[in-house]
Amino acid sequence: MRGRIRFLDTRPLHGSRAFRDLWIGTSVSQLGGQMANVAVLAQVWDLTGSPVGTGAIGLATGLPMVLFGLLGGTLADTVDRRAVVRATTAGQVLAAAGLCAQALADNRSVLLLLALVAAGTSCAALGPLRGAPSRSGCCRATRSRPVSR
Repeated sequence: MRGRIRFLDTRPLHGSRAFRDLWIGTSVSQLGGQMANVAVLAQVWDLTGSPVGTGAIGLATGLPMVLFGLLGGTLADTVDRRAVVRATTAGQVLAAAGLCAQALADNRSVLLLLALVAAGTSCAALGPLRGAPSRSGCCRATRSRPVSR
């Protein structure tokens, strides 16, 4: 038996620069998104002091995710992926800028906050389109390798 047990195969991170860049970028993006979610929940709690208010954020996130997630498959088949990626990325940037602006302006409108969260989530729900071309292109070499034991 070997003295070193590997729980995670990190060879693709060392073997492919494109995969490493994709992995790091996705990780940083996900971390930033989770930090933004916590900030929005804290802001709604400060504004309302109500569990119903913070629960409304879940609704403003969940509904667009389901509705636009279903639409994403249709868009992938009918519209140019690059155009969809550009539009959804621009929408997410605008929603994030709106969240930042309303926080800096000390806005007290929970409805505006919910609308901005829903807009950002609607764009993010089309996210499976975003990674499909790059992941399939940069990960081809790592798929055929056997997993170490």
